[in-house]
Formats: sequence, C-alpha cells, structure tokens
Amino acid sequence: MENLHGSLYGRSFLIDYLTPDEYFQFNGRMCGLDRNTVNERIRRYERFLGPEILEEKKFIRNLSAGNKQKIGIVNALLQNPQIIILDEPFNFLDPTSQSLLKHMLQHYGEEHKADPCIESQPEPHHRPQYAHRPDGKRIAHP
Repeated sequence: MENLHGSLYGRSFLIDYLTPDEYFQFNGRMCGLDRNTVNERIRRYERFLGPEILEEKKFIRNLSAGNKQKIGIVNALLQNPQIIILDEPFNFLDPTSQSLLKHMLQHYGEEHKADPCIESQPEPHHRPQYAHRPDGKRIAHP
C-alpha cells in the first residue's frame, strides 16, 4: 500500500524510547509494510542516515538533533508518497547532509514522479512563509 502524503513537522512525533530501526519498523507496520520492505527502503538512504543511526543501537532520545531530523525525513519517505511536505528539513543538518538531502529529494521526485515541498522561513519575523520545490520554484503561503 502506497501513501499519497508524507510529512515532517518538527521532531516531536519521534518515539524517543525506540531505536531508529524499531521506529522505522513500527511506522512501516502501521502502513502495512513488512520488515523486508522497510529494510529495503531504508537501504536507499544509508549514505544519508549514516552508521550512527543504522548500526549503533542508540535510543532516538540519545541521538543528536541532526540525526533525529534525518530519521524524521526518511520516515516521511518510507511509504513512497507522491506528495512530501518537509518543514525546515535542513535545520540541524551539517553541510554534507544538507547537500545529500537536496540530491536525495531531487532523485526521489524524479523516480517516484513526486512533488517534494520544503517549507522554510528564513527569519522568524519575516512573512510570508515559502515552500520550495526541487525545481527551484518558490510558492508563497497566504
């Protein structure tokens, strides 16, 4: 079963007493995905996630903010959604991870004919907010 929508809004949705693998498997089961399918989809993002997330058995609560962000982003892609809405996905990511994420979303959009939207607001006092598409188009929110 594929989902139409995947999203990331902050990190409060993470279940911090699970390991990343347990979290991905839990969310996969909630969406009707078996363990092998979840593992196969996670392997697509191995380079982005890195060994601290994939190999060490740390609880999510013990990971850095950047690694928590990565878990949320990959979880949003787990069901192969056609529409992906990511709120400030570059927050807490190091420059290498930011670059990997940009290329990953471009590739995802091409492969799945999906439309990833990145919501961002450069300064807290500026309005309106914008959603950025991988093709460079910027969409203003009302």
